[in-house]
Amino acid sequence: MTDGGTEPGRVSAVPGIENPPGLAKWLAGGGLTDLGELQAVHLIAGGRSNLTYRLDLAGGQIVLRRPPLGHVLPTAHDMSREYRVLTALSGTAGIRPALRSGHYDQLVSLPCREAGAQVLLPRGVLARREHGLIRFSRLSAALPLPERALPIPGSVEIPEIGLSIVCMRTEGLTPEDAARLAGPYEAFLDAEEAGRSLVVRSRRAGDTFRPLGAPGQARLKKFLIGRKVPLHERDRIPLVTTADGRIAWVVGHRISERFKLREPARCALHLTARADPPESPD
Repeated sequence: MTDGGTEPGRVSAVPGIENPPGLAKWLAGGGLTDLGELQAVHLIAGGRSNLTYRLDLAGGQIVLRRPPLGHVLPTAHDMSREYRVLTALSGTAGIRPALRSGHYDQLVSLPCREAGAQVLLPRGVLARREHGLIRFSRLSAALPLPERALPIPGSVEIPEIGLSIVCMRTEGLTPEDAARLAGPYEAFLDAEEAGRSLVVRSRRAGDTFRPLGAPGQARLKKFLIGRKVPLHERDRIPLVTTADGRIAWVVGHRISERFKLREPARCALHLTARADPPESPD
């Protein structure tokens, strides 16, 4: 006997694991025989739902989780839903450690939603409900839009997203008229503030601007998150900027407070984003 009252070579049981020899067989059946013999099991305190253990093996340590003991509410955080999700994602390298509790909740409820419902997961994986199944696919990385000049007046085509932006000069427009006529894909900018040339490009790290009506500068990334723009779509949103890089218009969303029309007497730039017609087959 050892000082703790346990026979040498025998692993003590702990709450939730009353049969350590059976656990050792289960580990061996899971392909963990290279870690050697199970030597000790320790319950890690502090969890509020699933039970977590540290397993000491001859060749190292691993962490084991199991469902709670006893009755739990259907809405409680349970290992069974994680198991179903992880099994489905077994062939999707790199995503499993990034999943959080909210992702499991969304995935488990996805079969009860209408066909076409989808959940965007970390690392660009999309889960989509189709008739009779849940399909997992990896979104292809969206390449940033190349930088293009927008003449004043003139237009620029953005074939990557099937859009063109047209810029015209206009005079005699009041700030009230500009606010009334503007929309997600139509903007009016102060021509003097915009300068002699404009550029259309994708977002860049560190981009900031002051959204129309906002009290101060905001990070473009935070603005797009607040607008619930999916991560894989953010690099495909055209930005109209000045030659020195200041953002004047986040197309489809908001102009910058700095570029709004303030005086009727000043010249304005009228910008419109238009969908290009699809090419006809030969």
